[in-house]
Amino acid sequence: MMSRSESYHCDVCGKLKMETDLWWMAWVDCFNGGNPGEDQPLLKLTRWHKAQAHEDDVKHLCGARCSETYMDRWITSQREHPEAHCET
Repeated sequence: MMSRSESYHCDVCGKLKMETDLWWMAWVDCFNGGNPGEDQPLLKLTRWHKAQAHEDDVKHLCGARCSETYMDRWITSQREHPEAHCET
């Protein structure tokens, strides 16, 4: 039986994740407003979970600095497009 090798790189700085590193994950979800057209993108951030790290839209973040950088970039994109709605 062949074992599967996994490697993750930080989506901000490119650092390779080592087994003992404490990393974070982020992804965009949807905040559903009370009325049609009031939905808006929502950024979620949580500590590393190996099974969830495989999800297509999850961003891998090596620490607080890269998490903050990613969040800042996301906030900037939301400011530039305040009319943005959730992708379906």
